[in-house]
Amino acid sequence: MSDHTERFAAIEGAFLDALSNYHADMARTRTPAQALDVDTNFQSLERIYNAALTKTLTAQTPLAEETLAQLRTANLAVEALRQQTAAIARVIKAIGDVVGMAARLLAVAAG
Repeated sequence: MSDHTERFAAIEGAFLDALSNYHADMARTRTPAQALDVDTNFQSLERIYNAALTKTLTAQTPLAEETLAQLRTANLAVEALRQQTAAIARVIKAIGDVVGMAARLLAVAAG
């Protein structure tokens, strides 16, 4: 089973990825709606990361393990899409998936 460090690292990695790619993602947007989506995803990950700083992510449940695996997969999907220089709409959707998994992990793993 995973521990707090592994779970926090997955959330932190998602936030740091969004932080380091924020300006590049914004530059790739083509519409105000896309820019808003990039910003909303970033702000959501920032809130989740800040909340994770104050939590102990130690709940030992199958759901926590499954959610951690899904978050890791979602993070890898975003990375792959960026490497492929996929359309920003696909990247935005993939980051939205990361946001959902990070929020879920925070909720189910908080001890």
